Amino acid sequence: MLKKKICFIANPISGSRHSRNINRSFLESHLDTSKYDFEIMHTTHKGHGIALASEAIASGFEVIAAVGGDGTVREIGSVVIGRDTVLSIIPTGSGNGFSRDLGIPMKLQGALDVINAGNIRTVDTGKIRSQNPGKDGEWTPFLSNAGIGFDAYMCERFDKLEKRGLWSYIKAIWQEYWSYEGNKYRLEIDGKEVVRDSWLITFANATQYGNNATLAPHALLDDGLLDVCIVPKFPNWKLPMMVYRFFNKSIARSGYLEVIRGRRILVYKDVGYAQVDGDYVLLSKNIEVGISPLSLKVMVPK
Repeated sequence: MLKKKICFIANPISGSRHSRNINRSFLESHLDTSKYDFEIMHTTHKGHGIALASEAIASGFEVIAAVGGDGTVREIGSVVIGRDTVLSIIPTGSGNGFSRDLGIPMKLQGALDVINAGNIRTVDTGKIRSQNPGKDGEWTPFLSNAGIGFDAYMCERFDKLEKRGLWSYIKAIWQEYWSYEGNKYRLEIDGKEVVRDSWLITFANATQYGNNATLAPHALLDDGLLDVCIVPKFPNWKLPMMVYRFFNKSIARSGYLEVIRGRRILVYKDVGYAQVDGDYVLLSKNIEVGISPLSLKVMVPK
């Protein structure tokens, strides 16, 4: 049997720091080397995963393993989208939303077992861009979700946190919630106009943000649709209840979630910024969000 070439691209400063354990000695002991020849690369700065993944594909690697959190996975995944190259994931971040949705184990050996088994699933990916008359922006792909409103606002705050993790995020949300006001948005979802006063709007390909915080409990990764999740501003005294419902997957029963499914969404609003798989991105006036059906091959448990 011909061996496949797999390149592990590791972010050494991802949330759990376990990516530092992905070294040659560890892989020689735990990776099925009868199936794979491997190399290891390390990112040194934001955006570096894109360059390294491009280099690996040009060098003939058939599988690219992203070792890190959602940001690292999105960078590497964005290069793999639309190719025959397969993405595999060893989740070592603080949220790991896309990995959890795929059912990939959070422990290193469990994630490597998925790679050793080699089971491949083809899933959808999303994309977002600025839309201006006569000059549309370049598409930015996303794997789990993109959003405008409070979640995008919080992503900028999360970038500045000294300590990552679930409780740090909950504390930051609690601190910022009280001063954040929602906005009125005019959307066009597959040609149908929708106007809403919203606290946040998330365009979900997968079910969750990360850490099992679930906003789109019925989203499917291979249905060719995005779940447009609209949450209005709710009474302040309901914040603890809403946080609880985010984490026990019952947000749909809160009375404060509207989901509209669609393939192409236009937002007519001076949005200014958005979050894309947890990364803060700047946008200009209006935005367009779309789906790329069955565009990413990824290794998943059987």
